[in-house]
Amino acid sequence: MKQIKSRNKIGRNAPCWCGSGKKYKKCHLGREDEKPIEPWQTDKELKRLLERGQCLAPDPWKHDCSPQISRAHTVPRSGSLARIAHDGHVYAYQNSFQQLQKTDGIVKPQLVGINKASTFTGFCSKHDSFIFAPLETTDFTATPEQCFLLCYRALCREFFIKQALAPLLEHARLRDRGKPVHHQYAHQDFIATFERGYSSAIKDLAVRKPAYDHILVTSSFHGVRAYVIEFSRVPPVMCSGGFYPVQDFEGHAIQDLGDLSRSRHLITVTLFHGGHNGVLVIAWLKQDDPSCVPFVESLHRIGDKAVTDAVLRLLFTNYENIHIEPQWWEAQSNSCREALMERFNSSIDPLEPWPPVTDDGLTFDSWPVLERRFVGFHL
Repeated sequence: MKQIKSRNKIGRNAPCWCGSGKKYKKCHLGREDEKPIEPWQTDKELKRLLERGQCLAPDPWKHDCSPQISRAHTVPRSGSLARIAHDGHVYAYQNSFQQLQKTDGIVKPQLVGINKASTFTGFCSKHDSFIFAPLETTDFTATPEQCFLLCYRALCREFFIKQALAPLLEHARLRDRGKPVHHQYAHQDFIATFERGYSSAIKDLAVRKPAYDHILVTSSFHGVRAYVIEFSRVPPVMCSGGFYPVQDFEGHAIQDLGDLSRSRHLITVTLFHGGHNGVLVIAWLKQDDPSCVPFVESLHRIGDKAVTDAVLRLLFTNYENIHIEPQWWEAQSNSCREALMERFNSSIDPLEPWPPVTDDGLTFDSWPVLERRFVGFHL
């Protein structure tokens, strides 16, 4: 009430309390009486932003771009997604405010066709084919180049998505139209918290991208690190993405993302079918060793029978670019599905504590481990 009372004393021409930089009369004055933004309007804007293609190829190669933008799959469609699909569909998390309205704000995986799953418009067709040919035209053998390309593709997707959706934050600020004043305060606080983390991530990725481009252009893969686990079966859950690990699998803190005086350490994870077996590739660059090596060490100490549970905790805590075999998901008990969804939803709320990846007692059928190997480093 104190906040609301002080708000009522704001002059019409004074800066708005929300920090938008606009005058109060042009921003939140009378917002509770304005027509709310409908979920379909937000979904339309979301789709428009994500379909604006660009080519993220290194600058020295930009002169040779093809005019067509590729709808690239971060998890290969034919070699991986098709293996876990049922009637051409997998479960995945979809960006839809209309769906959130139906589920009371809880994000739930939905069936999606594999032609649309795991795609982003971040490369022209020529560079998408050329850059990732060592992954698409041959079986995965965990060469430094292949590990780097998985890392590079994950980083480019994260960079593309965050850049593309940055303008949506301005749209999101308007979603308190028609809401009571106290809801407006809560909404703007949420957006401000989210935006701080979002802006920081974009800045970090913008600094990293040229360094990754240099490695690609010069084929300097000697600084690439990877921890590879090969499974004897096709993993029923697949993903591709990057994140900044803050704790290891034993609960030990490994970096503080709130300390802006230190550089962040990024790690990427890809789980897919490598041509013969299922493969998990955790990859990073030498500069990120201080956090990534301890993180991988803690995973390496987990026994083969428990590693499946650890990997699932890792995926559902840190990634939205997850694709799930329908039979596997539907065969899980209600309590297991709810636990995984709760883990996922907690991780996307900036006001909630980040779920740890330590053992939570949830167990699944194990994916038999064939081999674990190190690329570019040794423990």
